Amino acid sequence: MQLFGQNFVDSQEIVVLFMGDTANKTAAGTYATDNIIECISPTFATSTTVAVSVALNGQQFTNSQSFFYYGLMHTLITMN
Repeated sequence: MQLFGQNFVDSQEIVVLFMGDTANKTAAGTYATDNIIECISPTFATSTTVAVSVALNGQQFTNSQSFFYYGLMHTLITMN
């Protein structure tokens, strides 16, 4: 996924934090531009909305009001 913001810096310590109601998960972030951080979002077992924060130094996270919604995937087993 892409996270949009301002004044991002290139760092090997970028971490994206996904804060859910029952669990928090992290993902390694990658600097793309001064305005974009990219990461692969971690999985959650149920449909949920999580708050998303970024740390450019791996420790100090933004105090963000950004949210990401996880929906359940449906699988078609058979069709007649």
